[in-house]
Amino acid sequence: MVLPRPKSSIKSAISHLRESAGLPHGCPTSFRKLAGMNTTPAETPRLSLAHALRIKAAEYWLQQGQAQEALQELAKLPETVWSNQRVTRARVAAMGILRQRNEIVMFR
Repeated sequence: MVLPRPKSSIKSAISHLRESAGLPHGCPTSFRKLAGMNTTPAETPRLSLAHALRIKAAEYWLQQGQAQEALQELAKLPETVWSNQRVTRARVAAMGILRQRNEIVMFR
């Protein structure tokens, strides 16, 4: 048997939802409208096939332990793609490998 929760916890849950959505405490926005709001970060744009292949090539170079080649592959990508999560992960991994070897080479 499930006991109903007191109304005070429901009010605090709604208040917590409003605060996490960035709305002021006394905001008149209804709970139903809050449930439909997009509070997640914006998605990164889809990659073209050529860009995805270049990122996959960089990941392959990293698997082979060739961080310099991975960075060269990533440097060929346009700046609009640099914010993609896979690109960022590959770049950070390559830079970390090169820092360990003290062989970092700056691009641009």
